Amino acid sequence: MEIMDNTDAVLIAGGNGTVHEVVTGLLRRTDGRPGVHQYPIGILPVGRRNTIAVNVNGVRDKHLKPYELLAECTLSAIREVLKPVDVMRIEGTKGRPVFALEEFNCGRLRDTLSVADGYWYLGAYLKPYLAFAFNTLRRLTAVEGVSISYSNSCDGCSKCYQRYEREAPGGVGLAEGPTRWWHVFMPRKGADTRGPTQPKRDLKAIHNSECGQWSTLAETGADNVLIQNTNESKLKLIIHSQPSAHRQFINDGCVYLNAEPLAVEGMSPGVQLIEAMDINIDLAEDKSGGNDGNDDQTVVDQTMDQ
Repeated sequence: MEIMDNTDAVLIAGGNGTVHEVVTGLLRRTDGRPGVHQYPIGILPVGRRNTIAVNVNGVRDKHLKPYELLAECTLSAIREVLKPVDVMRIEGTKGRPVFALEEFNCGRLRDTLSVADGYWYLGAYLKPYLAFAFNTLRRLTAVEGVSISYSNSCDGCSKCYQRYEREAPGGVGLAEGPTRWWHVFMPRKGADTRGPTQPKRDLKAIHNSECGQWSTLAETGADNVLIQNTNESKLKLIIHSQPSAHRQFINDGCVYLNAEPLAVEGMSPGVQLIEAMDINIDLAEDKSGGNDGNDDQTVVDQTMDQ
C-alpha cells in the first residue's frame, strides 16, 4: 500500500462494473485485508448501472434523475456518511478470486439483463417489459446439470466468531457494537453517525450446532441461478428450478428489475429461495464449448463486512 500511504479515502467514479473492479483489485493484493480497514470508499454513480451506489448510499427514491443521484452520492461522500457492507468472494477452479458487492447471476434472466440496455429507446418503464418479451422468442441458455451445496446461515455464534477471527489480519477489524461482529470495510472517521447503540452480544457464549452444516440439492437443470448479498450475515440463493413459461419469464424478469432487492414475492411458483452462509455450485460441461469440456466449480462466500 506504499502508493496509498498518504490517502484518506478512495472515490470511485463509475457504475457497478467499475466498483467491482476497484474492490476486486484492492482485495486481491497481499496486503488487501489490512488496506480495507484504512480507506473508506465513496462512489460517484456515473456508469450505466448504478444500483450499488443507490443501495450503499441508502437512496430511497429509485427513480431519481442521474444528476440528482450524483448530487446525493456526492454529498454523502463530502459528509463522510459511512456504511459497512458485506463482500462476496467468488472462486472458480481456475484463475484468481473475484469480489462482488451485489450478486452472482447466471441463466436466462442474466442473459436477458445483459442485453436489456440495448432497448434504451423504449424508455425506462417499457424497456424491462419489452426486453423480456422479445427474448422469450429467442433460445436462451439455461443452467444445465447444476449441483448446488450450501452451508446454513447463522446470525452469530461461537463458530462464526472463531471463523472470522481467524480471517482477520492480526485480529484487526473485529467490529464492536452496532457495526456488527466482523470485519469493517469502511472504518469510521470523524463524528460518530451510527445512531443509537445496540446491546453487545457475547458471541463466544452462543452455541449453534447447525452453523456451518452443509446440505446438497439434487443435481438438476435450472432456468436461472442467482446469489444475492444481503448485508445480514447471509447470502440469498434464488433458483428458477424449472423452465418458465413465456408469461412467467416476463413476469419474473420485471419483478427482478423493479422490486426491492431480494424480493421474490410475485415470481413464478418454480422459484426456490434458500438462505446460506457459503454456497458451492458445480456446473456441468458448457454446451457452448466455452468451458473446454471440463466441469466448472464456483464457490461463493460472504467473507467480510465492508
